[in-house]
Amino acid sequence: MSDAEVTTIPPAGDVPAVIRVVGELDLASVPHVQAAFAAVEADEPDAIAMDLGEVTHLDSTGLRVLLDGARRSTGAGRRFIVVAPPGGRSARSCGSRSCWSTWTWCPTCGRPPPDPEARGARRSRDARGG
Repeated sequence: MSDAEVTTIPPAGDVPAVIRVVGELDLASVPHVQAAFAAVEADEPDAIAMDLGEVTHLDSTGLRVLLDGARRSTGAGRRFIVVAPPGGRSARSCGSRSCWSTWTWCPTCGRPPPDPEARGARRSRDARGG
């Protein structure tokens, strides 16, 4: 069973909407990430930033939900940004895949992580049932 927390942060001005995953992005947490995408996409932001900086494990189902979200985003004319440290687990998991050439990658996007409380963060029920 996955140990993950998924948080969404609405867009603010030119700052993109954020989906942050802490823990494992795998089969058990994918439904929570899908729900987060639906919530963020409903706000029709100009860009979606997927924060993977604290992902401890990324499996093929987690990669699939990222690819699907990226396709929907770009299909709707939105930028899809992946925030992940270059040497982090999520970046290494995508290292040999086409996502490197089609997504915008940045270690921190030039600013500290947004304060979830200040921007009205919505926390998804995590895969542990909490």
